[in-house]
Amino acid sequence: MSELVENVNGERVDFAKIRSVFPIPNLLEVQKQSYQRFLQMDLLPSEREDIGLQAVFRSVFPIADFRGISELEFVEYSIGNWECKCRSLRGIEHLRTSCASCGDTLVVNPYSVEDLACHSCGARNPNAVERCQDCGDPVHLNIKYNLDECKERGMTYSVPLRVTIRLVVWDKDPNSDNRTIRDIKEQEVFFGDIPLMTENGLFIINGTERVIVSQLHRSPGVFFESNSVKKNCLAKIIPYRGSWVEFEKDAKNLLHIRIDRKRKFLATVFLRALGLETDEEILRSFYHVSTIRVRSDGRLFRNLDEKLIGTRASHDVPDPSDPERKLVRSGRKISQTGYRRMLRAGVDEVEIGIEGLEGALAAAE
Repeated sequence: MSELVENVNGERVDFAKIRSVFPIPNLLEVQKQSYQRFLQMDLLPSEREDIGLQAVFRSVFPIADFRGISELEFVEYSIGNWECKCRSLRGIEHLRTSCASCGDTLVVNPYSVEDLACHSCGARNPNAVERCQDCGDPVHLNIKYNLDECKERGMTYSVPLRVTIRLVVWDKDPNSDNRTIRDIKEQEVFFGDIPLMTENGLFIINGTERVIVSQLHRSPGVFFESNSVKKNCLAKIIPYRGSWVEFEKDAKNLLHIRIDRKRKFLATVFLRALGLETDEEILRSFYHVSTIRVRSDGRLFRNLDEKLIGTRASHDVPDPSDPERKLVRSGRKISQTGYRRMLRAGVDEVEIGIEGLEGALAAAE
C-alpha cells in the first residue's frame, strides 16, 4: 500500500517497501542560495557582507591615477528597480522598519500579515508595510519582461546593475607632496544588466534556457614541476584572481618567465618591475651573502657563518687564544662540531683561497 511522504517540494507517492526516513532534499537550493549570496540584491548596502559582488567591488576600488591627483572610490551598488506600480515610491529601504523595543532593523513582508519577530530582542512587531499613496502597492522588484515574455521575444531575463562611485580630486603641493581635497563628486553609474536565476536554477539568455555547469578549478598557490625530457624545471604561481605566472629554467641555467602563457622573457626583468632595481637587491633577496675581506698582503678572509659547514678549509684555522692550537686543519671539511668549536673560541673570520670564490657572484664592490 502506498503512503505519502512529506517533502520540501510537495507530496510524493512512495511505492517502496522500505519507508523513507529523510525526505529528498531540494538539490537546486544550493545553486539558488549561492547566487543570492553573490548578488545580495534584496539587502541594503549597510546590511551586505563582504562576499560576492560586494567583495569584488571593494577589491578593485579605489582606483587612483599615476600622479595621485584623482581617485575613484566605491560607495555602494544596487540591483534592479525596487518601486511600486506607479513608480512613485522607490527604494528598498521602504521594505524596512524598526523594532519598537530595541530599534533594530526588520524586513517587512508585503505578502504576509503575520507579526515580525525581532532577531535581537525577540519582541513581536506588526508587519507594517509602507504603501504608495497613489496606487496603494508596496515596493517590489520591477522586472521589464517576465519569464514567458523573455522566451517569446528572445530577451534576457535580467535586471540593471547600478554602482554609486565617488570621484575625489586632490591639490598636490609640489614641494612637500601634501594633498588637499579640491573637489568631490558622487554619481550613480549604470554598469549593465545582470541575469537573474529563475526558481528552477536556470538563466534565460536571449530567449534560451541556460544552466551553469560546475567545473573543477585549479587551486591557487605555487606549484613545481620537472620535465625529464627537456631537463628543465617549471614553477607556477596561480593566484585566486589574475594572471598566471610561470617560471622556467632552461638547459643553460637561465631563468625565464611567462605571464598568461605568452612570450617568455628573463625573470630579472620581471623582478626589476616589482621593485628590485639593482643586481645587489636581487642577489640579496634570493642568495645568502657572505662578506669577503681582502687584506693588504692579498689574503682573503670570509666571515664566519653556517654556510661554511660542509666546505673544505683551505688554510688552518688557529685558536685566537692559542695560535699553536688548530681548530680546523687545512684540507679538512668543516663539520657542525668544528663550526661550534670556532664559535666558542671567538673566531670571526676564516682565511680562504682564491679557489673558494669559483662560481660566486659579487653583490657589491
